[in-house]
Amino acid sequence: MSRGRQADYLFELGCEELPADTVIRAQRLWQGRAAELLDERRLEHESVQCFATPRRLGLCIRALAGVQSEQVQERRGPSLEKAYDAEGAPTPALLGFARSAGVEDLHQLRRVETPKGVWLYADIRRPGRPAAQLLPEIIAVLLREVAQGRTMRWSGAESFVRPVRWVVSVYGSRLLPLRLFGVEAGRRTRGHRVHGSRALSVNAGNYLEKLREGGGVVADFDARQKIIRRQIAGIAKKLQLTPYDDAALLDEITALCEWPVAIQGEFPKEYLKVPAEVLIASMQQHQKYIALKKRGRLANRFIAISNLKSLDAAEVVAGNERVLRPRLADARFFYEKDLERDLDSYGDELAKVNFHPRLGSLADKTERLAAWVDLLGRLLGTAVEADDIAEAERAARLCKADLLSHLVGEFPQLQGYAGSVYARVQGHSEAVCSAIAHQYCHEYRHKLEDVAKNKDRYRPAALLLSLADKLDNIVGLLAAGEKASGSRDPFALRRDAQAVWGICQNLPLAYSDLLEEKSLRAIYKDTPLDIDDGVRGEIRSLLRQPIESWHREQRPDDADLNADWVLESDQPQEIRMRMQMLKFAGQTKSLKALYAPWEAARKRTANILRGSKNIQWSDKLSAPEKPGKSLIKTLRKTAKNIEREKRRAPGLDKKNLGDFLKRFEDLNQSVEQYFDAVLINDGDPELRRARLSLIKQVNAQYEQLTDFSQAAAPPPPAKKTAAKRRQPRA
Repeated sequence: MSRGRQADYLFELGCEELPADTVIRAQRLWQGRAAELLDERRLEHESVQCFATPRRLGLCIRALAGVQSEQVQERRGPSLEKAYDAEGAPTPALLGFARSAGVEDLHQLRRVETPKGVWLYADIRRPGRPAAQLLPEIIAVLLREVAQGRTMRWSGAESFVRPVRWVVSVYGSRLLPLRLFGVEAGRRTRGHRVHGSRALSVNAGNYLEKLREGGGVVADFDARQKIIRRQIAGIAKKLQLTPYDDAALLDEITALCEWPVAIQGEFPKEYLKVPAEVLIASMQQHQKYIALKKRGRLANRFIAISNLKSLDAAEVVAGNERVLRPRLADARFFYEKDLERDLDSYGDELAKVNFHPRLGSLADKTERLAAWVDLLGRLLGTAVEADDIAEAERAARLCKADLLSHLVGEFPQLQGYAGSVYARVQGHSEAVCSAIAHQYCHEYRHKLEDVAKNKDRYRPAALLLSLADKLDNIVGLLAAGEKASGSRDPFALRRDAQAVWGICQNLPLAYSDLLEEKSLRAIYKDTPLDIDDGVRGEIRSLLRQPIESWHREQRPDDADLNADWVLESDQPQEIRMRMQMLKFAGQTKSLKALYAPWEAARKRTANILRGSKNIQWSDKLSAPEKPGKSLIKTLRKTAKNIEREKRRAPGLDKKNLGDFLKRFEDLNQSVEQYFDAVLINDGDPELRRARLSLIKQVNAQYEQLTDFSQAAAPPPPAKKTAAKRRQPRA
């Protein structure tokens, strides 16, 4: 390979059938990693394309340089003052530097002006190594990183995921010497086991075409997946059904075939009496079939992806149907067997299953979840109904029972869902069922359209239980010494922290209240944990990580805004609202004019409520006096207008903030008139309660927005001027 030459390079490792997860990992890892390794070694190239099938892993590097680029290293020598003596002759210091830098002619040294004077510099040029020497290093790294988990040994000391049968290594039209796992690289690859078993001579230019036409292999992962998608869509359209969309399953199917052929089959309708998710889990986990539905209900049809085109397609379909029936029968048996027991009956067995050595059993965890729900209920106060808190506590004591069921033992992905199905059959409320179903959920948003699409997930009881489960994981496991540091997070505590941030955007909760020392001691009183200030600091730091990451992504690049003001709050709802306000703070004069009366009314209502304690709030709006009746009428009108505005434009931005504030104009005026005409803290306790209850509901409308008076960046500190020295009198 001469200097400056460029050609395409092809590498392929041929193996016995690889596990699907290895194929998927190679496809995802190599695309970016290969280019990264090439750049690190200064090997110029145009692009990298990866290939992954059950029998081969490979890559094609387009326009790869034959030699890595020359490296020029700048090295500083002595100062000009010390480089030459008084007579202008080079000093030993200069001669020693030139010798070490490989400079024969001193005139090649550069003179560079610096704040400390003139210094001499040498440019040391290091020639590049041939790509033939560097590519084996790169390939070794790629293979090592993809071979995670268990590996196999065969006929030698080296090991890989599966036995290696052939290696292809071609640069342009020339064979690039390479030896891997005892196999010498050549030009020949092998096709599909059935459709193209003969050897094929390939290079980077004809690799994909030759394998497809002569070898019966679609080597490109993405191209293979497009074929599968198209075939599935074609069959579903013909049957007038819709496939269940599952990206992970589609990746797995793509990784299990080299020549995909979709077929469709059916199963007896009697199995449709079993919950759909149970049948879908059985089809996907055991057989890798795509389930089909009609108008949202599971149909007794499925699509399978074969790895060859059979001469007797009907026999292939019959074989797949014959294999599926006993799988569905097993699923039905597990489901019906579990229905023979109530969820409450699993308590003694949960007590025997260890959750963590320092946190006790699963039964202990359910009690802690109930305690967490109780704490959350007390912190939320009137923001959540007492019935929802009671339902969440009931769900907390039942939510782990399905972990011991036959169905979850066979299909672990059904945990939570299975418990919700059994709870529904056993007559528990829908709130309890949805809470059990969504306890492991991590996807939470604050936009109204997301809440509307997933109403069960955002039920108050479901939010409380999901939040309790994640807080118990974070607090308990961190206190037990399980850290989430660097790339090591075996308990996925960072994911839990992200979910806590998402949930708390829908609930008025402050992290400082959640981590109050007295409350934590009460919840973990039956454990040996010592949750001191240091541990609580770790917990707080973990919970703040997703907030700070979100803040870095969302903060506007405007020097006139105080972006750090957003993080001064400890309440996720407030943090999100502050960021929305920050993005359009200090806009137009008209916006500020709308904001001023809104803020005045908001503060007046908030201040009145702050001084009222131990009040038995009334949900019924009533007022005997005319200003009160007028305020109630205006409040109802404003509430309707705000809801209409939310439906029209969910979320706040600078385009609709003015519209939101305009909806409050009548309410602002009515509040001012009411305070001027009525004494809120009347001597009559019933009248006082009614008036405070009215103010509370008025304030709830205002608290949908937040104060953004702090959004402007603070003025720079005044420059200190030196005091004039007094002159002594003459």
